[in-house]
Amino acid sequence: MHLFHVYVWPLIAVLAGNCAKGSGISGTNGYVEYFPGTPDSQVIITAAHGGYLKPSSIPDRTKGCLSGSTCIWTHTCGSTSSQCTAKTVRDTKTKELATELTKALETQTGKRPHLIVNHLSRVKLDPNREIGEATFNVAAALTAFNEYHQFITDARANITGAGLLFDMHGQSHPEKWIELGYLMSKN
Repeated sequence: MHLFHVYVWPLIAVLAGNCAKGSGISGTNGYVEYFPGTPDSQVIITAAHGGYLKPSSIPDRTKGCLSGSTCIWTHTCGSTSSQCTAKTVRDTKTKELATELTKALETQTGKRPHLIVNHLSRVKLDPNREIGEATFNVAAALTAFNEYHQFITDARANITGAGLLFDMHGQSHPEKWIELGYLMSKN
């Protein structure tokens, strides 16, 4: 399956969708959720950075420690380094955008895409990062990270042949561009 990243900023102002928690398959504590698609769907939509939940039981991802040239992503590593600062800015309305895209594709094609949503704030979990940086090795964040990726694996297992994954993100370029990332160099 080829992976595509879709960066959309201007569109979110016109979308008013809402991921209704509880209507999908919930992970532990409802931190991540999977809304299975129809059996004939070849599309997976993910929203990793649009979550709002900030449980106090999960410490904030802030700065890790530097060991040589390697960042150690944990809260117990000692003296933190500004060179190991975690990205924690929430991508505004990506859950809502992913939900609206799911609805629109189902309306247009009659096939409901698979939708995977992270409900945790990016300050608690970033499932698009390597597991250490994503979770700071906090047990609840590790569980949510693993469930998020297992839901993607589960969705992929329900697709026969090639599929398409839309990983929804926001951006903060002053130009307010819509960007499609398709893993091709400018050469």
